Amino acid sequence: IICRTTEISNDDLVCENCWHSFPPADEADQITANLKLLFKDQCFFERAFSLWEFSPNVQQIIHLLKYSEYDSLGKKIGQFMAAKMTKFNLPYNQSILIPVPLHSTRKRERGYNQSAIICRTIADLTGIEYNENILTRIRYTETQTRLSVKDRFKNVQNAFQVIRSDKIRDKLVILIDDVLTTGATMNACASELKQSGARKIYLFSAVKP
Repeated sequence: IICRTTEISNDDLVCENCWHSFPPADEADQITANLKLLFKDQCFFERAFSLWEFSPNVQQIIHLLKYSEYDSLGKKIGQFMAAKMTKFNLPYNQSILIPVPLHSTRKRERGYNQSAIICRTIADLTGIEYNENILTRIRYTETQTRLSVKDRFKNVQNAFQVIRSDKIRDKLVILIDDVLTTGATMNACASELKQSGARKIYLFSAVKP
């Protein structure tokens, strides 16, 4: 669906050459520094990682995953993220993977949470504990797409709640999402996780604009 020239199975959708042509994101130190500069004293995570920079081709992949039920794309993205995660030197037995949750209304509309698809694949390939029933979205929020940075922060305030604090106490939580734009949503999640006893929180997204 990207180059339209390589013969591959329908399940694959994107050829390996195209997957590997996506522009890589900045190193974690740079991404983290930029976000911490933005959040200042309201930053609730320790590090942030991404796979790719935003590009039209990456946007197409994410759009198809998000709105067209191409879950095979989510699984492939999870494979790339799992491979990158092996370079983080994480204490796997003290870590837990959590996807950014959708509100129940939006999940019913869409039928699935694309971040959970990615997250489950990472868990399967790395063996890190995974749980999507720890963090929930308790307030339906307007889509962030057309909001300013300031309005994005306001939009997700008090939108999330930890319902199983015993599962994250003193653990490294790796929060997974498809796109990290301003980081407002993931930082709001991190705030709740930190207040509920998480030792450290890392953000890991597929795409960063």
